[in-house]
Amino acid sequence: MTFKKFIFVGYFDFVMNMNLFLSWTLLLILFLNKHQDKKNSFNKETVFFKMSIDPTKSDFPR
Repeated sequence: MTFKKFIFVGYFDFVMNMNLFLSWTLLLILFLNKHQDKKNSFNKETVFFKMSIDPTKSDFPR
């Protein structure tokens, strides 16, 4: 295993972990945002993310 390959694998692992972390934080933000909807905290980004992560339009079978 060469040094370059080691760096690449480590970087790939780091990016995958970051993706997991970012997706979970995004879900947490959405979850908190749904509870603040009664206060009318409305902006386009959260609406877009709610549409992109919509459980009813999910590709995975329940």
